[in-house]
Amino acid sequence: MQRRIKRSGKTFIGGYKMSLEYVNKNKLKAWKTKFYNAVKELKKTLPYKFNYYLVESSSRNLILAEKDGKFDMDYQLHFNYDDNINCEHLKKELFDLFQRYFKKEDNWNCDDSTSAITIKKIKNDTKKDFIFNYDVVIWALCNLSRPIIL
Repeated sequence: MQRRIKRSGKTFIGGYKMSLEYVNKNKLKAWKTKFYNAVKELKKTLPYKFNYYLVESSSRNLILAEKDGKFDMDYQLHFNYDDNINCEHLKKELFDLFQRYFKKEDNWNCDDSTSAITIKKIKNDTKKDFIFNYDVVIWALCNLSRPIIL
């Protein structure tokens, strides 16, 4: 873990000057509410029980934004053991549901990366130019022994 030191609005990470600033809690509230509403929709649609958690710096409201205002929030979805869960298809099913929910509004893009689902609020129609994103990791108890990341 790299050492972070905050001095006069600038953050120094590992001795390098970075233009990072903490995101205001009021600004975070709107993004948290957006994800909460998406999870409510998921819980209505999916037959499985699960909990969701903010993780890493997001859980402590210590989110750093880049100079241009870009930042992200990290979530984990924890699925309890259920005989009906098909772990091979769970991530695909969640990806499709997130995509359907966020596509209701303009300028949202969902990507299925190796270990997470990334949901980006983009500025225009370019995938690279984003304002904000959620990284969602899925934990599931598929065989009652230990959780796996999908």
